[in-house]
Amino acid sequence: MLAHVKPAAVTSLAVGVRRLNDHNQEYTCAVREPPNCGSFNPLYTLEFSDGIKWILRIPTPGENGLFNTPSSTRGLRSEVMTMIEDTTNHPRAFRFQRDLEELGVPYILMNFMEEFPVYEMWWDKNGPPPREQQREDLG
Repeated sequence: MLAHVKPAAVTSLAVGVRRLNDHNQEYTCAVREPPNCGSFNPLYTLEFSDGIKWILRIPTPGENGLFNTPSSTRGLRSEVMTMIEDTTNHPRAFRFQRDLEELGVPYILMNFMEEFPVYEMWWDKNGPPPREQQREDLG
């Protein structure tokens, strides 16, 4: 899967999207390699010449190792729509592609957040907190 991802194509895509969002400002972009791994996705960190960072997240293949299945494309679209509608300080999607046309893989291009893995929030050294406590802590 990662063999399809070409850093030059990723930087070209990211600079083009950033230029559209920032009124044709000029930027360069570097891709950190190798990618980090989220729970289910490779994550490429992109760093622009002005210090802004974005993430290129590649969803792992869905059913039978294929990207373009109805359930995997629905899942990607649903996730992006949630990011677009969420007005809190959560990940923001700048662009996404469900098919393989641009980079050879589906992707979400999103802002970078200096945070921590979600499992650290749900689990501590003593195991999971009661579900009611989880809801109160996130509420």
